[in-house]
Amino acid sequence: MIPLETLLGQVSHAVQTAGGAVRQAECGQFLNWFETGEDGGLSPKAASFRLSGDQGAVNVPLVSLVNHNALGLTGVKLSMNVHAKDEDGRLLVGVDKPEEEAALSHKLELEFGKVSPAEGAARIVERQNQFL
Repeated sequence: MIPLETLLGQVSHAVQTAGGAVRQAECGQFLNWFETGEDGGLSPKAASFRLSGDQGAVNVPLVSLVNHNALGLTGVKLSMNVHAKDEDGRLLVGVDKPEEEAALSHKLELEFGKVSPAEGAARIVERQNQFL
């Protein structure tokens, strides 16, 4: 058995780690729309579109043509059966089979939620679109 706060801390850490992995993958996908120049700077990959009439062609950054809605971890709901006991004023919980018959059995439900707008990516795209 472990203290309840230890269990909650470990679950919280796992949720934050998973959210970080999702954000890292999202950032990597966004950066695929750019090329690294010789100076190390990023330039948007572009395609040339021919317009009707005598207007010629327009170079359009590909990043401005794709949907940038992010796949994010907006919430996690965790439900588990735990048994608990009070030991010296501290609540201890376990998820395994109780060692003692006197251990109280409870259903513990945790819900984590966070929504972070990807404002940085939206601002880069908006700024790039101003150059069209």
